[in-house]
Amino acid sequence: MDGRQLDLAVIGLYLAGTVALAARFIRRSATAEGFALGSRAIPTWAIGISVLGTFVSSMSFVGNPGKAYSDNWAPLGFALMTPLVGALAAHLFVPIYRGRGRISAYAFLEERLGYWARVYGSASFLAIMLGRVGIILYLVAIIIAPLLDLSIPAVILITGLIVTAYTLMGGMEAVIWTDVVQVAVMLGGTLWCLAEIIRLMPGGVQQAYQIAAEAGGKFALGDYRLSWSGQTVFGVALFGITANLQNFGTDQNYVQRYLAASSDRAARRMVMVGTLPFIPLTALFLMIGTGLFSFYRLNPSLLPPGTAGDMVFPHFIRTQLPPGVSGLLVAAILAAAMSTLSSNVNCMATVFVEDFWKRFAPGLPPRAHANLLRGFTAVWGVAGTLLGLTMIGYRSGLDRFWEIVSIGGSGLLALFLLAASGRALPVRALQAAAVVVIVLVLIARIGYGVDALLAGAMGTVSLVAFGIAFSRPAPQKQLRSKL
Repeated sequence: MDGRQLDLAVIGLYLAGTVALAARFIRRSATAEGFALGSRAIPTWAIGISVLGTFVSSMSFVGNPGKAYSDNWAPLGFALMTPLVGALAAHLFVPIYRGRGRISAYAFLEERLGYWARVYGSASFLAIMLGRVGIILYLVAIIIAPLLDLSIPAVILITGLIVTAYTLMGGMEAVIWTDVVQVAVMLGGTLWCLAEIIRLMPGGVQQAYQIAAEAGGKFALGDYRLSWSGQTVFGVALFGITANLQNFGTDQNYVQRYLAASSDRAARRMVMVGTLPFIPLTALFLMIGTGLFSFYRLNPSLLPPGTAGDMVFPHFIRTQLPPGVSGLLVAAILAAAMSTLSSNVNCMATVFVEDFWKRFAPGLPPRAHANLLRGFTAVWGVAGTLLGLTMIGYRSGLDRFWEIVSIGGSGLLALFLLAASGRALPVRALQAAAVVVIVLVLIARIGYGVDALLAGAMGTVSLVAFGIAFSRPAPQKQLRSKL
């Protein structure tokens, strides 16, 4: 068996094991609640690792090394915000979601602000998740396509169909347990890669560091100057605050995990289990990217002309890792993508059915409800696959995703924060302000070149400030009834 066949065998075995694990939960996902929340008896540590797995999908696995290779360590600024902001969001929002008995996070917006806010929140979530699915499929494809001698579009299509079929099987409980497996494998593969880079450098760690340091700015967290148009340290930090508040306060992926936990305390603990390791893991990915920069500076003939950004790490995996090891690493990246995509598509189907379909077709029988969730899982899986085809050739998938999250979620976090504040809010004025914020963010980004991360954060801050300025404290009786 040659090296390529060994890699393919490893990938096949890993995928078969992942699918077999998911198949164990088919029976538990036969109802709508089982499909969305699982058994609600999953250990806290497993849900926490699943949270970490959602953060470190193939987007992080390829995007962070690509960012460090091309630019600097800016993603670490985002990671540093994650545990603190995650804990704050969980403290604020866990009691709200678990005390209501609603699967959709956006039902809370309707209770406080009306159905328009629920539509706004749901549509924003669907847009962001659709973008995420497309980008993850693209990043997986640029790794797998050369290994299998297939085109990137072909791999996107094949992977998208496999992931969609896999997502239909086990629901949220299967997502969580496959996350546990893939995080362990991905961590081992990442450490192996870093060790291999160091081994290939004649001067080891010291030489790798020296080459990167001499290039200037490779270890920087970004530009410390104030700028509207460039990606700065302050812009990334502000984005880290708003995006993580949005993740843990408004993202259906995390809300469903809150509801899958056994108690409020367990739901809060799972956030810390999932976010604290995110900092060293992000640093590990960035070390790989910087190490690759030094390695290929020392050995430029080993890197084909035009290979840059997200393509460098996959090229190293294919050409420098021993047979079998490269297959295991690619299998781990693929499994990470499948598990993350499974969660995204599961939650997209749940939000669409709960927030839109059931509005016009209430009283669904349990079996019809479950079948509808599976049907829209297929619809969103196909839509994300098609979007993935449009990502081909973009310099940095991580930058593109940050842009989608920042702009697509403009105002969404603000509405949740205002709704959770308990203040009496001017609903019609908020409707107008939300529209104005979206328009202004797009004008700032497209018309004036304001950095996407900064533009999105500005939109969130503006809408919160407006709400506070034009609202008033709610009567205590009304506040208790709402919260």
